[in-house]
Amino acid sequence: MSSDSRTSTVSPSNLRCSALKARLPTSKAHTYSLPDAIYHSLLSRPEKAGLVFGYNFYIFWSMVTFYITTLGCKVNQYESQQIRQFLQSIGLSQTFKPENADIAVVRTCCITRNASSKSRQAIKRIHKANPECVIIANGCLIDSETEEKPQDIESLVLQRENQQLEKILEQVCGKLKTEERIFESGLKNYGRQTRAFLKVQDGCDGFCSYCIIPKIRTDISSKPLENVLNEAQELVDSGHREIVLTGVFLGAYGKETVKRSRWRQSVNREFLKLVDSVAKTPGLERLRLSSVEPGDISEELMEIYKSRTNLAPHFHISLQSGSSRILKLMNRQYDSETFRQKIDLINESLHKPAVTTDIIAGFPGETEADFKKSIEMCRYCGFSKIHVFSYSSRKGTGAENLNGHLPAGVIKQRAAELAELGDRLAEKYRNSLAGQEAAVIIENENTQSGKCERYLDIKLTEGNFRRGQLVLAKILPSGKEAAPCR
Repeated sequence: MSSDSRTSTVSPSNLRCSALKARLPTSKAHTYSLPDAIYHSLLSRPEKAGLVFGYNFYIFWSMVTFYITTLGCKVNQYESQQIRQFLQSIGLSQTFKPENADIAVVRTCCITRNASSKSRQAIKRIHKANPECVIIANGCLIDSETEEKPQDIESLVLQRENQQLEKILEQVCGKLKTEERIFESGLKNYGRQTRAFLKVQDGCDGFCSYCIIPKIRTDISSKPLENVLNEAQELVDSGHREIVLTGVFLGAYGKETVKRSRWRQSVNREFLKLVDSVAKTPGLERLRLSSVEPGDISEELMEIYKSRTNLAPHFHISLQSGSSRILKLMNRQYDSETFRQKIDLINESLHKPAVTTDIIAGFPGETEADFKKSIEMCRYCGFSKIHVFSYSSRKGTGAENLNGHLPAGVIKQRAAELAELGDRLAEKYRNSLAGQEAAVIIENENTQSGKCERYLDIKLTEGNFRRGQLVLAKILPSGKEAAPCR
């Protein structure tokens, strides 16, 4: 049969005809056209192919499987759920094993060099498990200008932000049966997760000197409040007890810039209205904020927290350094005293709140005195968890050109000291909760464990509760177990 015939059905054996084989490239996938990449992978799966029209062919939708893996932040995870929802809406079936997938989507991250490395490793693992699978890599690493992108993998498609994923999927799967746009649609459910993320904001122009994200997620936008509330209700109605509001810079919801110096008021009223409105969603057991800045913590926000019992008393607030001098070099929008005052406000307003944080060890120019200020600040704040990042220079960031880059050994030693302190503080905080009542949403039926409102993993000592069920329990002295209330 002629390869450009539009009337005949092609048998599986004909799919391997020499005419089609002759069209397959010999170079790596990232250097040749997308249709060739798809042919190279899918022609080896003739049982899933139906019609071939030159470079366009139809695949029986119900037989096509996809696999998704996500690196990085909650925004990335939300966007992966949007891709999952779209693929299922056009008839594809999700698999949780890459070896069973026809198509794999890797949502990459490049917030650190380690994140870039993990993204590349994820692609390699999928290719090793399933060499015939078409791998579509997208996300921050692919959109970046770094030299850390994946290379030399057959059947790999790098989808940049300015390329519509829908168009790529059409070349993979044939003509789509919908006009829906992947990243414009809210989620109706969050897959198999008990906790649903809800992205309400995107983009950053803050340009912290260590961060590459403002060069990648350049467009600052916020989801209309009406859309947020409708989506929140959809998620609750689909069975999710907890929603986590997330964004690249959540506290800038409704703003055109994240730079507070350009805001008319220091307190963001749109952000306050967002939190209060979503908390009122009928049936929502728990609302959590993914990550906020010190400037987002205000007396007005604390009043909302005191009036809405389903707001989780947990805040993730990035400290990055306890030294005001280093914070200025980082181009952060606060100093150490401001951070301390915000922690005081939280502790005065709420009962035993959990505060988690991020700290960078070994930033350029950090002296021993600067580092000690970070240690002192951590002790003062009593963080329930510290995420420690060892500084590594990133091309294209302001910190790359700063003086005083530290030896790797010094950075490693300071990171280890911070991590050790973080472990001690976490244990101290857990122990302080002994005898307190906690609301645990079961995530693992086998271990009868899940997250409580303070974002701690709690294991129940007895019971046979279902996944997603909210259980009131009294925390035992270890701070890691709790006995269900009778």
